[in-house]
Amino acid sequence: MLSIVGSIIVLASVLGSFMMEGGSVLLLWHPSEFIIILGAALGAFITSNPLKVVKHSCVRHWSAQGAPLWALGLSGSAQAAL
Repeated sequence: MLSIVGSIIVLASVLGSFMMEGGSVLLLWHPSEFIIILGAALGAFITSNPLKVVKHSCVRHWSAQGAPLWALGLSGSAQAAL
């Protein structure tokens, strides 16, 4: 919850100060840059971590998003390990 509040504060301050200086928010919208940045971050994460860590991170991400662990196809022992 605290990270959501922090993210909202960061976005509000960056966008607010950008608009205060006369910038248009639409100038910040570059979908191709989002793809480049997210792809580079994901690729660096996968490259720099062992497969076990990557799998565990994916499982924890989806379980935090509300997906039940059984829907992720995990066995009982894998669920107990988490």
